[in-house]
Amino acid sequence: MRSVLTRIRERQADYSQGPFLAFLADKSIDIRQRLAFAPHVAHFVLTFADLCTLILPREVPTDRYQELVNANCFEDKKHWEWFLSDLAQLGRDPALHFSEAVKQIWSESTLRTRRLSYHLVHLGSAETSLGRLVLVHIIEGAFQATVTNLEPAANEFMTVTGKRLHYLGSRHSEAEETHTLEAPEVRRSIEEIQLTAEEAERFVKMVDDTFALFRAFSDEMYDLARASVPNKTA
Repeated sequence: MRSVLTRIRERQADYSQGPFLAFLADKSIDIRQRLAFAPHVAHFVLTFADLCTLILPREVPTDRYQELVNANCFEDKKHWEWFLSDLAQLGRDPALHFSEAVKQIWSESTLRTRRLSYHLVHLGSAETSLGRLVLVHIIEGAFQATVTNLEPAANEFMTVTGKRLHYLGSRHSEAEETHTLEAPEVRRSIEEIQLTAEEAERFVKMVDDTFALFRAFSDEMYDLARASVPNKTA
């Protein structure tokens, strides 16, 4: 499993170098415009909530791998509530006709976001308990890179507006650091899992394919955020 976890760290580092996270750090742009992408991640955030309640967990886990997946899902399943709170704080919670809200969430502009969401649901449904554990590590790797880079932007937003963000801010990053999977003894036990050659190859491909979709999602958020900035072109 060490080789798979190493691949996750490598892809996480690549993901961290994407233009979206650099854009979030660009202080020449008003912080409210840098965070204008927030409503467009709704499909992903709420699908992830379903992933943590309907897809990944098992009511009666059959092995230690599924027990760890269940623990991680329990720790993550309510984070969508922070997201809704952040939309209000950002002033991105307008009154819309229901049909307009649906068209916005399922628009062409968020196609890459939805593709990522459905990919995660497919893997969560089709994989073994060990495969689901690998998938959780991939998602957490992408989340850690994203939230770590979002936290300074959220702090800047609070300095400018006096409003605290939770999903996009320190509350989320601190929650990630306290997950069961981050406990040293749990990490060691996972690193020591012995994989067959076929499993290792399959999981490495899962890492590469999923991070490619996370990068496409990140690039889509970059495009949407840039579109809100006057006199900026993609």
